[in-house]
Amino acid sequence: LGAGGSAKALACILDEIGLEVLVANRSDVKRGFYDLQKIRYCNFSELEAMLKSSTKSSMPPHFDLVINATSASLQGNLPLQKDILQQIFSRAKLAYDLMYGENLTPFLALAKKCNLTYKDGKDMLLWQAAEALAIFISQDFANNDLRNEAKKNAQGDFAKQDYFAIRGDFANNIATDAKRDNSKTITHIYSLMLQAIRDKH
Repeated sequence: LGAGGSAKALACILDEIGLEVLVANRSDVKRGFYDLQKIRYCNFSELEAMLKSSTKSSMPPHFDLVINATSASLQGNLPLQKDILQQIFSRAKLAYDLMYGENLTPFLALAKKCNLTYKDGKDMLLWQAAEALAIFISQDFANNDLRNEAKKNAQGDFAKQDYFAIRGDFANNIATDAKRDNSKTITHIYSLMLQAIRDKH
């Protein structure tokens, strides 16, 4: 659900790994991109029509994974009409909202009410941060031990430091640290990034 930048990335990678993808958006403005990628696209009115087009010989389409890539959750709204979303959830296996907060988003709250497994976007944000940092310092963060250590450190003394205040020093020294393969220092940098994300959100 949604057709912006995040939806484009998700649709393309899911299509690339061989999943059948349908992108549904409130308008047709971004249809051209998906047509070029040969990814199915419809607007919300067309999606609703598809869901209501069942006959005795054909069932309406169902979706195992339902991803909310719209900004509706930021305004405390559902991306679709409640009854339409409930119908989609009734046959789904997982609801995923890219947004997150202290409380469940309306999208995930409805998924929970429908007894559907659900997940928010916190982990996605953290993994994006890890990959962004990996690119920035040319360090391979494929090592889960390093990620786990960073998460532990984020709860300790390093979490008390101000990432935004000292990031200038990091910028000056980070290339040297990366060349030395100083995983301890790099782990601390990652820890501070994680903590900065938690503090901000």
